Amino acid sequence: MDIQRLHSRTDVAKLLEAARAQPVLIFKHSATCPISARACDEWRQFLGVPEAERVMPAYLVVQEDREASQEVAERTGVRHESPQVLLLKGGRVLWHTSHYAITKDALAAAVAQHVRG
Repeated sequence: MDIQRLHSRTDVAKLLEAARAQPVLIFKHSATCPISARACDEWRQFLGVPEAERVMPAYLVVQEDREASQEVAERTGVRHESPQVLLLKGGRVLWHTSHYAITKDALAAAVAQHVRG
């Protein structure tokens, strides 16, 4: 499975264009936050479940990819938090959550609920 890293506003624009046809799941990670480290472990576990095959996974590290992080917030209208996950398709946010609510099971359930298989 290819996981795209978002570094720039251009990367986000290209990903959101692709999300018109296929659902995208973006993980916004903070390299300095222990809550985000736990969420990242959950994200990685999610990538191994069958529901993960239904989405294009992408991530950014807020300290290193600030431009991309700001672009995601501006384009989606979802206030920035980290850690944070956003599920998008067709130019709109289908679901999002943050912090301790980011679990493998929550991600799988959101994809199962919002993305046809």
